[in-house]
Amino acid sequence: MSVDDKIKSLAEKLDEDIDNFMENLPKRPYKDGWPEDKWQEEMEKHPFFMTKPLDENGELPPLIEGLQQLKYDESENTPDELANTYKEDGNFSFKLHKYRDAITNYSAGLKCNCSSELKATLYNNRAAANYFLQNYRSALDDSENAVKLNPNYVKAKIRIAQCHYYLKKYAECIEMCNHLLTLEDNTTIAELKKKALTEKKIQERDLRKQSKDSQKALSDEKKLLDAVMQRNIKCSYSSSNPESVEAKKITKIDELAPSYSELPLKRVYLDGDELVWPVAFLYPVYNIFDCIQQFGENETFEAHVNEMLSETPEWDISKKYKPDMISIYFQDETNKKFKIRINETLKNVLQHKRFMITNGVPLFYILPKDSTEERDFLTN
Repeated sequence: MSVDDKIKSLAEKLDEDIDNFMENLPKRPYKDGWPEDKWQEEMEKHPFFMTKPLDENGELPPLIEGLQQLKYDESENTPDELANTYKEDGNFSFKLHKYRDAITNYSAGLKCNCSSELKATLYNNRAAANYFLQNYRSALDDSENAVKLNPNYVKAKIRIAQCHYYLKKYAECIEMCNHLLTLEDNTTIAELKKKALTEKKIQERDLRKQSKDSQKALSDEKKLLDAVMQRNIKCSYSSSNPESVEAKKITKIDELAPSYSELPLKRVYLDGDELVWPVAFLYPVYNIFDCIQQFGENETFEAHVNEMLSETPEWDISKKYKPDMISIYFQDETNKKFKIRINETLKNVLQHKRFMITNGVPLFYILPKDSTEERDFLTN
């Protein structure tokens, strides 16, 4: 047997002995490694990645403190080195999906007086972190700043197109996509452009519909105001410029009944050629309000009062209110009282020269006929 053959045979014998030895070793779990669920915690114990003090006094060990001071010391690092350190810290946080921490680091890097190229990268990275937080306007601003510093920054331009899309600025998105597609064929950008074109059509359609609805609403308001003015009905919210009339929500009846403002009231509207009003009634004996949401101007008070008082209300403890034993009044702006007939229509009363509708709601007072309360009401 040659010498080479003997060496080869010996090597094979040694390999076999090592394999047998390893197989015969007792099986024990490895306890010195980092658990999968705690690798991040262990990583933060490393001096370069530590973010929290190790002891209860809030102090870092001298070695670790010295290393971190060296890492962030302006006297030991050039502006580019320091900015690059913050960038790397930001990238580390970004990979862990800690986007707010990443933004903090990128922002710190931008405060360094670093080169334009590095500053453009920091802006672009911060834009990415803002983008994943759905802060699309901030992401757009950062991306545009990156492009100002580096006009050929394609990644930043792609982010600009994406932000325009999510901000519903579809025309700007399409414009940027067209520019990017002249630089290279990119299926992602082509798909984004297609989506933006679709959304732009929908947006334009909705704007046209909104414009038509606004014009119709303005026309309806003008018709409503014209109907009120043609009847010589005086309202505290009548406008001298019918073209700019806006619907006013009712906030209160008047100063005598501020609690009534909490009741949800409809506003006057036109049903064909007839005005339909919300009407309020005050029962001074009990200081209680009632309301009729839809009182047609050609309807009489009798029809509504009979329905309201067909059964004795729970609050009418003394049973003073009966349909055939009541008087109905309104007050003018000087608090002078005017009695109305129960078979009168609402339209006739509203056209009374002394009647004023306050806050869009006609207000009437109902009292027991020939009662002490009625006399007090008339004299007070």
